[in-house]
Amino acid sequence: MYRISLTQAAGSGDCLGGLVLNFGPALKLPYVPNKVADVFVITSGGLGSIGLKSAERFGEVIVFELAKTLCLDGGPNLAKTTFFFGLAADTPAMATSAQIFGSGNPPLYSVDARVPNH
Repeated sequence: MYRISLTQAAGSGDCLGGLVLNFGPALKLPYVPNKVADVFVITSGGLGSIGLKSAERFGEVIVFELAKTLCLDGGPNLAKTTFFFGLAADTPAMATSAQIFGSGNPPLYSVDARVPNH
């Protein structure tokens, strides 16, 4: 499960557009009744105000594009976070780096993440 959060950040900065993960193989599961899917998004009962526009796979890499940009403009705010989103795999997790892409310079920011061992 993943979430991009600026809830405790303050100031101003570039807007973020999404997340790039070298995830490896994923499982399709019935996240909603009678329908299998690659990705789920939790839109109620928790944090978050920004959903996913798309999740596109390129080999083992998945690009998650946000439905709207996540911007740092002002003080800490609980609304400055995405909904939780994720997918499943059948291997244990490992630590890795992911990239968050944005509109500034540099356009990519490296962040710590966990993905299935592959």
